[in-house]
Amino acid sequence: MASLLDMTREEREQYVIQLWKAGRTVRQIAELVHMSFRDIGAVTNKVKLQADRERGFITGDSEPKSKESQAFKLFSEGKSPIEVAIALDEPGDRVRAIYREY
Repeated sequence: MASLLDMTREEREQYVIQLWKAGRTVRQIAELVHMSFRDIGAVTNKVKLQADRERGFITGDSEPKSKESQAFKLFSEGKSPIEVAIALDEPGDRVRAIYREY
């Protein structure tokens, strides 16, 4: 890997993403990459937004999808009711009711 001083901004962002996906904390990433918490947050938020967009939670020009629609999509991807409850931050009984509809 190139020295931090020799990295382009894009390379540094990719390094931040690698570290974040490996489970490093923002503080650990900041120490390794010598970036501010704010800049690291901007990079990780961009990745989170892209992941949500790919999973269908965010569309460019329409209203946000309902929790039911999001749950149906997660169920169709093979997620369990527990995983859906956690992902959507919904109570278990509500997710079970949505699952029965699914």
